[in-house]
Amino acid sequence: MDLEGRTTYWEYIGEMTAQNFEAYGYVAPTIADSTALGDFVSTFKVIAHTDNEDIYFESEPGSGHSIDNLSPETPTVFSGIFNEGQIDLLWSGPVDEDFSIFNIYRNNEFYTTTLDSQFVDTTIPNMQEINYQISSLDYSGNESGFSQTITVQATITGDLNGDNGWNILDIVILANCVLTGTCG
Repeated sequence: MDLEGRTTYWEYIGEMTAQNFEAYGYVAPTIADSTALGDFVSTFKVIAHTDNEDIYFESEPGSGHSIDNLSPETPTVFSGIFNEGQIDLLWSGPVDEDFSIFNIYRNNEFYTTTLDSQFVDTTIPNMQEINYQISSLDYSGNESGFSQTITVQATITGDLNGDNGWNILDIVILANCVLTGTCG
């Protein structure tokens, strides 16, 4: 074969003992996986030897490609805590060699990505309970399953009107309850 004026060669990758079977199979390594960016094709051929070194069989070259369609591990040990107007999330780090990023889902919708196994959410929606899930992505675009869902209680002590903040409206509600005797 000739590629751009260069002579190509065949590289030895393995052997197996003949057993008089009708067909044989061999799991051959590939140099790279095909991805969404393009196919990486590997070409192989088989040379079968006999006891006589002058008698052998040489197959026609055959080509194929491998794809990475294996999802990475699902993040585990996931926790979150509401702390002074922000939610601190923490989970297990990546375990896969081809790890790319973590996806963070908030209230069952994609929210953001991060490379770290921790995240600080500073844009808290106006609700008292917020659900989070994490997934891993690899370089081939495969996504893991979702982590368990954690629910973080996002309430601020003294937030009497439930707007996730402490402000003048809370003081008005507290003053009204004290003046009318309706606290409790």
